[in-house]
Amino acid sequence: MNTASHLQPPSSATRDVAEQHMHTILARLAGPGAVPRADQLDAVHAVLQPASRVLVVQATGWGKSAVYWAATHAIRSTGAGPTLVVSPLLALMRDQVSAAERAGLKAATVNSTNIDDWDEVFQRLDEDAIDVLLVSPERLGNPRFAARLGALLARVGLIVIDEAHCISDWGFDFRPDYQRLARALLSTPTASVLATTATANERVTLDIGAQLQKATGGNTVTFRGTLARTSLTLSVVPDLSPLQRYAWIADALEQLPGSGIIYVLTVAEAERLTAF
Repeated sequence: MNTASHLQPPSSATRDVAEQHMHTILARLAGPGAVPRADQLDAVHAVLQPASRVLVVQATGWGKSAVYWAATHAIRSTGAGPTLVVSPLLALMRDQVSAAERAGLKAATVNSTNIDDWDEVFQRLDEDAIDVLLVSPERLGNPRFAARLGALLARVGLIVIDEAHCISDWGFDFRPDYQRLARALLSTPTASVLATTATANERVTLDIGAQLQKATGGNTVTFRGTLARTSLTLSVVPDLSPLQRYAWIADALEQLPGSGIIYVLTVAEAERLTAF
């Protein structure tokens, strides 16, 4: 069941703006017949409130990115600054740049693989020619980027924290730099902050909400839906020796229909299993 907490009283004007920009973005991303989910509109509306703190916990494929593209589209139409998206995965970051551009937004990224492009990206930021800047959390610790962070935070209209379970005290060990991110970004008094994740139980959801509101003392608007995916099945076969695991997989590959994922502990083990 979807839930929303601490939502401000609705403003019909802001709601109309949210709906207009949500429809525009969905039409560009999914075709003119695309219809927004009710919670997508509510989330965009919540983000458009001044200096809001919003958490969206929804399954992969629900359309969380459409929420921040629509909010960005609306915010930029008022003349406000760009959106800063913090994303932990380089492959996902490239996909997000492509998706933002399909949504009609000018997007760029600053990460460890495109250092030679940073000066051009910074110049475009200074010229207000970028709608969305995507960065990895580690950039916040890079002196070259950190030197620009204060000026950037003074201008941005929206900060998006993707994979937000990593800022939780229960999940930060995956990417410790998310703790630096929480201190550096969440305290901005002017920009709205939107955190999104598909990986958060109730305890982590509550902790993320607390992290979002800690710096400002305000409330976090939370939209949480079911994370169960009826198309996916998860199973564990316990108590097998390493040799028995390989034998089980060999048999399963011949018998199980469809496609799937086999989890192993290390890259080396993945390579060994692939070779087998």
